[in-house]
Amino acid sequence: MSAPAPLSARLTDPLITALRHGQALDEAAAGLGVDLRAVWVRARTDTRLAVALAGRDLDARTERGHALRADCLRLLAPVPATS
Repeated sequence: MSAPAPLSARLTDPLITALRHGQALDEAAAGLGVDLRAVWVRARTDTRLAVALAGRDLDARTERGHALRADCLRLLAPVPATS
């Protein structure tokens, strides 16, 4: 099985918007023509998408703080060696 095409930044924002308006993930992804596996791959490095997938409000002050801390920690984490 081949890897899904990466989820572009251009499609991430409409996906987040759909999730924030209560649309189910599979319906939102299908409407944008995005593979669900690509969404989960992108969520590993896109904190805004991860927060939206958790069903949280990205604009809430506490969530903004969580997102900023997560981004900081992700940037500080060592990159695993590839073999």
